[in-house]
Amino acid sequence: MAVVSHYSQMITLNMGGQRQRRQVTEAADFLGQIFGNGLTDLPNRDVQWTLWKQMQTQSAPESLLAEICLRCFISYQIDQACAQLADQFGHNHGFTQLDLLPYVLSDDGRFYRKSSTQTPNVSLATDILNTIDLERAGLGHWVTQRVKQHSDLNQFLLEQGVYRVSDWAILNDTSGQQLRRILTEFHTLSQMEIETNAYLLTAYHQVYRSDRLKLKKRQGRLCSPPSTDQLQRMVAFMERKTLSRASASLVYQSNTLNNPVNVMKSLRQLADYLRQYRIYARGGRTDNVSLNTPEGQVSVGDKTAELPPDEDAADTFLAQYRVQLKICLDQAIAEVVGDRISQLQKSKKGNADQFVQGLHLFHCCGMSMGEIAKPLKLKAQYQVTRLLKLKEIRADVRRAVLAKLCASVEKLASSYVDIAQLQQMDSALEEQVNAVIQEAVDETSGTRHHPLKSLFARRLCDYLKSISTA
Repeated sequence: MAVVSHYSQMITLNMGGQRQRRQVTEAADFLGQIFGNGLTDLPNRDVQWTLWKQMQTQSAPESLLAEICLRCFISYQIDQACAQLADQFGHNHGFTQLDLLPYVLSDDGRFYRKSSTQTPNVSLATDILNTIDLERAGLGHWVTQRVKQHSDLNQFLLEQGVYRVSDWAILNDTSGQQLRRILTEFHTLSQMEIETNAYLLTAYHQVYRSDRLKLKKRQGRLCSPPSTDQLQRMVAFMERKTLSRASASLVYQSNTLNNPVNVMKSLRQLADYLRQYRIYARGGRTDNVSLNTPEGQVSVGDKTAELPPDEDAADTFLAQYRVQLKICLDQAIAEVVGDRISQLQKSKKGNADQFVQGLHLFHCCGMSMGEIAKPLKLKAQYQVTRLLKLKEIRADVRRAVLAKLCASVEKLASSYVDIAQLQQMDSALEEQVNAVIQEAVDETSGTRHHPLKSLFARRLCDYLKSISTA
């Protein structure tokens, strides 16, 4: 049943990026006029349909009042959808509901109607009201789907390592040729493991995908987990194939794909391999190993370069390497940020001072983009983002520090390792530099009111301090 507050309270974000709930008195009064005390006895669909009709057919005051009631409900549903995503993925991937809301909770809460012809910056709520067909779906379902399909929100989730496609959909649209390439080049599995998984995918396509094509109209778009019957038919398919293919028989026997439980387990593992690749290919974050190099190795992910076996020499090398990393990072920051300041000083807008102050407030004071806008005398958060261009700065610093570090460490390690090991070390160093930048990105998510602690942020703050006292 409907809840009055869902249609009379607007959830918005304040300038500090914090979630707030505001009572809209006009909306509450209007609901009383239309429904009396009976709103809570009605299902949401009936309430929404009545308000929708009022918005479409009544004169301006009633139309606007009906719209603000629906916008209140949309803000509530967006809030709930983001909370659900945070509950489902946030703990394991390091983000909260507040990190998601700015992408979709864009209604300013003002009591007037904006059409897409009046402003290029239409809120998601207004866009939903301009496009929804209540005869096909309820407003709550429509809002939830729009939130989960929002491109900017999904890009953020991808950057956190969340790829919101089911295992079964991933398996459904992966070809055998793609599978072999991914398992060979990205996961570097053995030939036996590759053949096993290719064999399993063939069985999955033969049974699951065939069933889905036959039942497409009744099933809709969602890919449900395979049923026990489908898993048993996959087992039977593989058993039949083993009779005529010795290599397939070997694969089948080696992985005991002879019962539904093992087949389901192996399908989920295969989907996870493919998911990791898709996240990587789309620029998302995959698992990283700590920069603290263990037991005489420069190591990140699966790239390692052995250090000299002599313990004293290894300690010396690691100490020198860490010094070089900081030196190269300092030089890269000075070059990139210095060039940016010079460009801004030469531009007509002349906002170099704003840029330096913004970098300081964000990294050295821990203020959010929204909080920074006011001291910089900017009107909105997007103007701060456009001024600082942190993504571009980090990318430029990454390229600069990698070039400097590879040259420096190569010279440093030349007396310890041979040429082949130096080439392997270059690959490891690239991943370490990527990890330094990713650490800087990761710590900017969520609420914070303290200086950032990543190596990138600390060295940047040192640089900003040096130019402010120069």
